Amino acid sequence: MVAISRDGGRTWPARKVLEEDPTGWYCYTAIAYLPDGLLLAYCASDGTMPKLSRLRIRRVTWDWLPN
Repeated sequence: MVAISRDGGRTWPARKVLEEDPTGWYCYTAIAYLPDGLLLAYCASDGTMPKLSRLRIRRVTWDWLPN
């Protein structure tokens, strides 16, 4: 899930699903800001591999992010 707060983190109304697997395990996100969006790197597991054994890197555009 990607969420954006516009009030200093008190609420997170703008949300969008980043990963579809509800049994997945995701953590330790790193964010790099790009001129046209974000680069996200995080640990991801789908239950078939040990936790912390897979690194996922995704690039999302500003248009894709929730408003």
